[in-house]
Amino acid sequence: MPIRYRIDRHDRSQLELKLDYPLREGVSEQSYSVETFLFVPRILGLSKYNYKSDDFYGQSTSFLRMTTPQRRLADLSDKSAVKPWTGDLKKELAEYLGGGTETLEVAERNLRLLGCVYKRALGNAREDLRSTLERLKTERRSELVNESLDAFILDLQGARKRLRKIGSKLDEESLPPSLIESWHAIDEYISLLTEEACTQALIQVDSFEPSEGLETRKDSLKKIAVSEYKHRRSKGWGTYASEESNNEYLAHRWRILKRFVSGVLYVDVDRQDTGLLTRDIAGMVAAAFAMLVATLALLFINHNWPANLSWAFVTAMVASYVVKDRVKEWGRKRLGERLSRNAADHLLKIRSPVSGNLLGSCTARRWWSSLWDFSRQH
Repeated sequence: MPIRYRIDRHDRSQLELKLDYPLREGVSEQSYSVETFLFVPRILGLSKYNYKSDDFYGQSTSFLRMTTPQRRLADLSDKSAVKPWTGDLKKELAEYLGGGTETLEVAERNLRLLGCVYKRALGNAREDLRSTLERLKTERRSELVNESLDAFILDLQGARKRLRKIGSKLDEESLPPSLIESWHAIDEYISLLTEEACTQALIQVDSFEPSEGLETRKDSLKKIAVSEYKHRRSKGWGTYASEESNNEYLAHRWRILKRFVSGVLYVDVDRQDTGLLTRDIAGMVAAAFAMLVATLALLFINHNWPANLSWAFVTAMVASYVVKDRVKEWGRKRLGERLSRNAADHLLKIRSPVSGNLLGSCTARRWWSSLWDFSRQH
């Protein structure tokens, strides 16, 4: 499967590159190679001499996350579809309430993963509904519009009911407050996503010509949106729009909830310098070669001049030391360049945030080239 990528402008001074690495089932070790070319205007004066690799990687930030598990919205109403995340949840809750030593960290992660699954399933269903309605509007097939809306509403109600049923088991006062607060945050985020999906569907349906049964479907979408609004009000959550305020809190809270729920997909990344071993090897080889030169020079000096304080002896010893020092420095530099030419100068170790086990690694190497050299080599 090919690597999918997307590059965007993050802000006025930063670029954001997103790469999607597909993982093949049944393969224990997989590797990918990506070449990225950045063309910098010559007037900026950037080169390998004034912009080192350490500066480049020090000013870049790497985030790695797992892809959200994919389920259809229609499947989320089925108990078997959510069992991968709820199966251990029941067991952990039972052991904790029975006096066990479970920390319920895995339970919290599964709840957040379930929120991610719902978000992606709802997003896919929204996009399918949007494209279907656009096509049916062009074809003027109003009877299929009602069927598409019915299917969307039914799937949405079933998924909401299933997730709220799972969350109802977390209202026990004896459970850790952190777990209850996590579920409340997930429930609030799900409610916002559901209301937004119904609102966008209503906006699109409003452009359709009135037809038999269409108003009934619009009323159903309105009821779902209003019920989600009332649900948040009843819980004391302030994530709703108000005409008396600028609603800054709503946008701020939305971002916090999104980061909290989606944060479960991120993995831990350790950044390491891979050039240390190469530089050490180059230094040792260069030092050994320089010592060989110095030893041969010393044998030559002793053979031709007596070991006394004559000017010839002193001059030869000083000259041999200078040559040894320059040979060592020249060998370290030249050998280091050759050894590191095809080696990575940056290493990211990817670890599981739960167990800390190594999941994989990502190596990178920066390569400078002038526009003239690039045109000649490519």
